[in-house]
Amino acid sequence: MVVFFARFAQLNGQTVEAKGDLSNYHDASAISNYAKESMAWAVETGLIQGITSTTLSPKTTSTRAQIAEVLLRYCTTFGSSQTSSTSNPLIG
Repeated sequence: MVVFFARFAQLNGQTVEAKGDLSNYHDASAISNYAKESMAWAVETGLIQGITSTTLSPKTTSTRAQIAEVLLRYCTTFGSSQTSSTSNPLIG
């Protein structure tokens, strides 16, 4: 899920750089290699806050409520700087 949000942010002109530190999370080693940078970005920007303060549960299936919360955080954080629907290749 975090890779999707990171790529969507890049598509819309956001800078996605992994500066976040995941060492506080006991299960950070369970994050797939392809998703580590996106997860660090998502944690740093506040999109992902973890199941607990020390657990991300990267291999657990997200519930609809969790996905809705991340989507709301994304829209709140990046919504005002998104490109218009006429210039977005995904919308047309």
